[in-house]
Amino acid sequence: GKGGKYQITLTITNSGNYTWTPTGIQGLDSAILHYISGLGPIAPGSNIQIVLEVTPDDINHHYNFPLTISGIPCEESAATATVDFTTTSTSVPNLVTEAGFVLGQNHPNPFTASTEFSYTTPTEANIVLSIHDITGKLVKVISSGTVTSGEHTVKLSADEFASGSYLLTLESGSVKLTRQIMIAK
Repeated sequence: GKGGKYQITLTITNSGNYTWTPTGIQGLDSAILHYISGLGPIAPGSNIQIVLEVTPDDINHHYNFPLTISGIPCEESAATATVDFTTTSTSVPNLVTEAGFVLGQNHPNPFTASTEFSYTTPTEANIVLSIHDITGKLVKVISSGTVTSGEHTVKLSADEFASGSYLLTLESGSVKLTRQIMIAK
């Protein structure tokens, strides 16, 4: 899908005096928000963690899912939660190949520790590889200078960056290629 896949964990605590068993979750959207695991009996004073998976179908979109988790015994016992999030995207067009230059997508993406990507130059070329935040502000120049023709692989560490979306840019002369990368620490 357009937005990737993410997991959300809900913690439900039983504050009553009896074991409560959640039996179902109302308000899920089978296409966008669905149940993965975690439903089961909760002893008094303890909790369970329910894992939901989110698969947004659009970018730049606000999602709001009020959920009710019903259970037994006692019909009026219910837990409620709201899953509310907005997907974002960059307004920068992702031009990834031009005039024989190619900027590959990084793998893995999103990444937590490090990621690798490759780029190709058609001839010996003077290049600048840089990372910008999604507002276009320069965060780091990865490398700059003359490289030989062909494919080059670069390893990028997440250490210097906060979690979030960034733009990876390859520039050479009038050529400017951009990929979006995501850091999830």
